[in-house]
Amino acid sequence: MAFAIGTLVVLGAIMVGVNDTMIQNAVAMHAGHVAGVAGPMRMAEAMRRVRTVGEGPPDAAVAGQLRRCRFTAMLQSDRATAPTTIWAVAPEQESEFTPIRRSVREGGYFERPSDLVIGAGCARELSLKVGDVVLLTTPSEHREFRVGGIFDTGIDRFDAGVSFMTLTAAADLNEPQVYFERAFFLEPGSEAVETREGIATTAQVDERVSTWPELLPEVAQLVDLNTFSMTIMTTLVVLILGFGVANALLISVMDRYRHFAVLKAIGVRPGEVARVILFEALLMCLAASLLGTGLGAAASLVWGHYGLDLSAYTSSNPHFSVNPVVYPRLTAMMMFAPQALALCAAALAAVWPAIVAASRPVSLAMREA
Repeated sequence: MAFAIGTLVVLGAIMVGVNDTMIQNAVAMHAGHVAGVAGPMRMAEAMRRVRTVGEGPPDAAVAGQLRRCRFTAMLQSDRATAPTTIWAVAPEQESEFTPIRRSVREGGYFERPSDLVIGAGCARELSLKVGDVVLLTTPSEHREFRVGGIFDTGIDRFDAGVSFMTLTAAADLNEPQVYFERAFFLEPGSEAVETREGIATTAQVDERVSTWPELLPEVAQLVDLNTFSMTIMTTLVVLILGFGVANALLISVMDRYRHFAVLKAIGVRPGEVARVILFEALLMCLAASLLGTGLGAAASLVWGHYGLDLSAYTSSNPHFSVNPVVYPRLTAMMMFAPQALALCAAALAAVWPAIVAASRPVSLAMREA
């Protein structure tokens, strides 16, 4: 029982770590755990908001905030044309929370503020390399930019459809269809819904505040599926555990028929015999639960410190392309739920052996002994 509970605690910590990694990778590539979006508006208004909009209410769950401007454009080279979404960012702040800087495979990450950093898919489609000049076209702008870097995140759609420029370079554009975004990144385990409610109280009138499950429903479904699978496995293990406890107790009761017969012969009531067996089962299972939980928690903490590299199994999975290392994380639910379920299973499993011992006639028990 201790081994089973310890294993469930470790598997639960791994499941939470997998969920954390999927969420962190997904939000780093998009708009954070909580995003506030306003627009469309002119570039000048978007830049004013970048400079003046507040940080939001104090919240210990918020690890940081990024301010961006976003608009669509066409990139044109000598050979082809491709649509793209331009994100105007503050490079230093952006590199703290997003993987673009460490995903640059050619060139540099905004070594010159006027450069454009494009994805590998876009570079292949337009036959561009670092140092080439590309024409950025919108209904109101036609500007040439130098390709300063090419990034490769492993997410084909992102690498082909997103490009980056600095807020400094974007400020010179007269683009009328710009979206102002605030991306909030939270500490692991923080609730995005609670943070959104606090941010919404200080948001601009036209700012729409959303959480990552609303922005990334496919990731939310994967997290729910992972949790549901773990719930099924825990339930099956606890059921098997219950049958094992019932079998062991029944054998123990059969070996002590004479003892229980003697007790009933001197006046102990059948209900008291049943309570003795139930208490015995719960006491042993409680000790096993505490031992298993302690061992599982210790193993999870050690594993959580070093991490679990899944790169050999997730090379084609876009949700692990940024960071394939999973850090198991203990939560109160996954640490104590197996223990509580095991105790309930043990209590139910002890009922049958207790009834057998309590209902056995004294004369028959004495003869069988």
